[in-house]
Amino acid sequence: MFKQERDADNLKREILDKLARGVFHPITREEVVRVVLTADDVAANAKSAARKISASSPKDLPDEIKKGLRHLADMDLKIAELMREAFVKLLEDPKAAILITHEVEKMEEEIDEHRVTLVERILKYGDSVKSIAGWLMLKEAVENLENIADRSEDVADVIRGIAILG
Repeated sequence: MFKQERDADNLKREILDKLARGVFHPITREEVVRVVLTADDVAANAKSAARKISASSPKDLPDEIKKGLRHLADMDLKIAELMREAFVKLLEDPKAAILITHEVEKMEEEIDEHRVTLVERILKYGDSVKSIAGWLMLKEAVENLENIADRSEDVADVIRGIAILG
């Protein structure tokens, strides 16, 4: 996770450097910068969630919370893959990119619903924890995982706008 976030930072810098040297219409440049920076937020939230989960003594968690975290992480991976696919399709087939952004939006709503249930379980688990700090880290990790979906949807919204206006 940490290496992938570092790779994403390097890619972000490379894209921004190339944008600074290239000839783009100002609106297009602004949109690309927004996509790149928001996609970087996806990677940053993934890294933060991984650190917080590691710090929360995951071995001691009830199975239903472990399964819930795993499912949330799997959904985050899928939404990030959809976001990337929409970005790639933007150049080849803007209409297909728009359809993929709709999938991203639906996935974000599913993630929101799952997060609510998971947070309820984590709050109940909080009544029996020995370490409040670990419990808080776990709850904050879930928020980071949800932010992955939110930022992915933000990127999809920009892609949709570029596809429609472009």
